[in-house]
Amino acid sequence: MNSRRKISIFRSAHWMLLGLALALGASFWIGSAKFGKKVEDTYLDPHRLAALKTFEQAIEFAVPGKVYPALTAPSLRDKFPLLDAETLDGLAADLQKLNAKLKALSLSGKPLHFNLERWQPAESSVQADEAIKAAHWLAQGQRLEKLDWPGLRRAKASTAMQVPDSVFRQDNPWRGADGCIYLHPASGSGWLYLDERRNSKDICPDMAEPMRVDMAKPLVAGISRKPEGQEKGKDDPAWGIPDDLGLLLSGLDRIRSPTGAAYQEYTRLPEAVETKESLPPFIKEGQGGLNAQTIIANGGKSPLTPLLQRGEPDKSPLESTSNPSPHGPNRIRLHDHEIDVGFNVFLTINPAMQALAQRWAHCYTGDRAVCDGLGLDARDSLQTMAAEMYENAAMRMAAVAVVDVASGRIEALGSAHTACYKQDHSGMVHGKECPDAPFRPRFDTDRLYNHALYVDAMPASTVKPIMALAFLMDNPAYRNGPALQDLWLDLKTSKSEDFLDRLFCGDTAPRPPWQWQDCHRPQKTQEVANALGWNLGCSKEGSADCARLDVLFGRPSGRWPMEGTHPIGLDLLYGRFFTEPPEPEEAVNTPVDDWAKEDTENNAGGFHLIQTFRFDENFAKACSRGDYCPECEATHKRWRRCRGGAAGKLVNEGWGQGEARVIPLAVAGMMSRLAAAANGAEAQAFPHLVDHVGDAKGLPIALAVQRYAVAEPIAITSSEGSQAIDTALAKLVLQGMGNHQSGGTAHSACKNVFGKAAVCESMDWIAGKTGTPPFRFDDDALPEIRKHCYANDGKPKTECNLMPYKWYVAAFKTSAEPNAPYDKAIAVLSERNWRKNSGLVQAPGDRDVNLSAELALRIIKTMHPPVQALPQATKKKAKP
Repeated sequence: MNSRRKISIFRSAHWMLLGLALALGASFWIGSAKFGKKVEDTYLDPHRLAALKTFEQAIEFAVPGKVYPALTAPSLRDKFPLLDAETLDGLAADLQKLNAKLKALSLSGKPLHFNLERWQPAESSVQADEAIKAAHWLAQGQRLEKLDWPGLRRAKASTAMQVPDSVFRQDNPWRGADGCIYLHPASGSGWLYLDERRNSKDICPDMAEPMRVDMAKPLVAGISRKPEGQEKGKDDPAWGIPDDLGLLLSGLDRIRSPTGAAYQEYTRLPEAVETKESLPPFIKEGQGGLNAQTIIANGGKSPLTPLLQRGEPDKSPLESTSNPSPHGPNRIRLHDHEIDVGFNVFLTINPAMQALAQRWAHCYTGDRAVCDGLGLDARDSLQTMAAEMYENAAMRMAAVAVVDVASGRIEALGSAHTACYKQDHSGMVHGKECPDAPFRPRFDTDRLYNHALYVDAMPASTVKPIMALAFLMDNPAYRNGPALQDLWLDLKTSKSEDFLDRLFCGDTAPRPPWQWQDCHRPQKTQEVANALGWNLGCSKEGSADCARLDVLFGRPSGRWPMEGTHPIGLDLLYGRFFTEPPEPEEAVNTPVDDWAKEDTENNAGGFHLIQTFRFDENFAKACSRGDYCPECEATHKRWRRCRGGAAGKLVNEGWGQGEARVIPLAVAGMMSRLAAAANGAEAQAFPHLVDHVGDAKGLPIALAVQRYAVAEPIAITSSEGSQAIDTALAKLVLQGMGNHQSGGTAHSACKNVFGKAAVCESMDWIAGKTGTPPFRFDDDALPEIRKHCYANDGKPKTECNLMPYKWYVAAFKTSAEPNAPYDKAIAVLSERNWRKNSGLVQAPGDRDVNLSAELALRIIKTMHPPVQALPQATKKKAKP
């Protein structure tokens, strides 16, 4: 009896538990179906949430007129006394981003502010680390876009902001995998992927697209960076990865991560399709990329199919002008489980070209082991010169940008700097081993990121190809005979004074003395600069987007698109020439401080195109005679210190100074468009880093809005209409850029690289131009410079914060075939170093080799087959 009762009770309990389990399972299933997220797909990080809550008291309404502590590394030292300088630098940068976003929120007209004095992070090392991670989490792009917590929307300043518990409730990191990043080898034999995270080897080879139609399976190999602190060997594939690539691609996290907001929009099924099973087969297999309803209406055929079948990997996928079109689930099978995977990014970077640029940049900035790995002889002039310099480095900073002429693809972004350079831009004092340079150390981390994109400078004489093309278009007399020979000679030797004579139409007579007249040639020069890719998005009215480019997709910032409400680009200053700020000050000869920061957010209207091009004839005559600079040397006094309002501003622009600013990529991009015109092309895409985005099957997808780079006309646009750049005139400009020949500004650099002057004289496959931005202390030793700069109140004068830069830009051919087109463009920007004994900067007064040209020519030599076997030069010790 008792036994039967026990069995009955046991059976009842068993069925009750089973029913409860079924009920819980059903509730989980209903919740997942209704809210689109499984319970096991989320988690709450209590430690990071606690760290994030330390910001509650520090985020407050800003008090008008109150001066708050600066968010810099030194100001954080008291709160984090045990942290190293580099970590403090990163934390300060994150807090600055957070503060900028808070100011932009401005609730009910009351600006928010991060008050450093009220921030009380935990003191223990573990808790402090969590607080730093929380700050970095806040500073991430997508996090800043979502700073709309209810606690911020408070009406009273006395009420503290509160972080809701759900803010750190996020997708489970084990739920899926981020998309892969692929690099594009020039040979087209197969993709390389970044092998830097868990499961890369398991998923990336299967998601790469075929490089050719006849490939049964993509040829794929993985490369990865070396861990920090470990040196790379001479043949290490890690050299093929650009510096700061994670930062450059951070905007794409929204589609590369399965937790990204834009990813959710793409993988959401169309409303008309209730289940995955009802989708067409190619959608289920990840071959869609467009709205399923559109494909169904098209008879089950994807508009992408013809593109994929024709086997042209360099062509961008079909573009969409609508909102994100659901691709459907993007999944891959991993370890017998199907998981969500982010969309993959295929880059334009050529790892071989990138490795070449990166290794030479490191060699020139003092890495002797890299020089040895490149086969540089110990007696080479570079090695002997570097031994005379601080840190044994020929340059303090090197930036290299390489662009493919036909397509506008960015193939290399080389970047390197010395330890002392890093100190100067980390807000630290000069070390004893560093040159006592005139400019003050300052916290400016942008100048520590990839220098090909994040360091800008005055273009100096690199504007001369633009000006020469304007002269040729404006005056047919320059197209042949003595006038053309004179123009070529001035290009080769960089005669800025003669170029300014022409800019202001002083060339009405065959030879000086010229008769001056008011003319439209400065305006023509501006129009040519626009056609060659500078001044993107600039207008007469002014815009904060003026001269800026989305580097990922080659789009002017004025057309910088959004994925719904989520931007996925990289918006950077590109290049401006003949532009001005909204309220220009009286033009003076002193160049703008290189340390100066542009506050485009608070600069209403932003930069705009110069519109006033008129000048006085007497003013031009006085400038040409050198009346404004009587103390200058007789042979170098013309067109110096020309003051005169708008006209003086035009003179400064003609020097490649004034408000003109460019990054290395912009100089290479300008030269690539000029070379494309010389090749006969009517259009070319602006420089871009993203080839396309692919799904789990390796097939391209169409992104929302106009996104992928498209060919833009190489044409002059004016009030009179559009005029294509004449191929013959573009060829004349490139033909005159033989500055590697005798008398040219790159001749000594050419001899150092190719060994024989005769080789340099016979070159017809390189069209190069050097440039030297203003630096008034070329002939002064460091002690004299410091004495001048800090003579009075200890604060350096404006001219003391200019960097001793050098430019080189060239279009060149990698083929020795007759009539081969110019197919690559390269730009190098370097910051010169000082000699330890004399205290003089390298190449004072342009009386020494231009190392930017030398670095570029070493890269170019490797790319041109007939000259690769030429002996390396072994020159005597360079003169100060």
